[in-house]
Amino acid sequence: RRGRRWGQRVRSCAHPVGERARGGRAARWIAERRASGPGRSVRALVVGNGEMGRLLARRLAEGNASVTVASRSSERGADVVMDLPNPDRHRASLIAEALGGVVQHDVVAIAVRGDAVLLDAQHLDGERAPLVVDLSSPCVVSREAARQLGARLRELGRPGSPIRPGGPPAAAERRVRAWGRDE
Repeated sequence: RRGRRWGQRVRSCAHPVGERARGGRAARWIAERRASGPGRSVRALVVGNGEMGRLLARRLAEGNASVTVASRSSERGADVVMDLPNPDRHRASLIAEALGGVVQHDVVAIAVRGDAVLLDAQHLDGERAPLVVDLSSPCVVSREAARQLGARLRELGRPGSPIRPGGPPAAAERRVRAWGRDE
């Protein structure tokens, strides 16, 4: 566990420019890839209401997305929604309701604690798969769903996930791993 925290800290601080927080990088990745046309609002599902979930919900709402905040508690989800710009455009939901069937959102961001799989292949429509960002550690997107999503998935919580496209140079990665074994 200590090593995982250390590895996350290294990945977070090793990013030379831009935002250091994983939530900020995830929001930027979504903004670069989301498909929104004129007059079309993006529908986003944010699962989790911790610091990263709140940051992502705020960034998506500021980008004119209609945000659904899914939480284990409807009260905490409603608190997040009330803190968003134009709270009447957004809604709160329980995780079980939001992930009860095929996901109907354009963007799904997951930032929860725990190791239970939340997003599986049964939640995806093959023709209209959403952009998915998984900030959970360990990741909560199943391997089958990850294969189905392909480049539409960004897992920032999985050990060894790239910091940016291409990741760090291989030599730097080997030095960081070797240094971590010395502890």
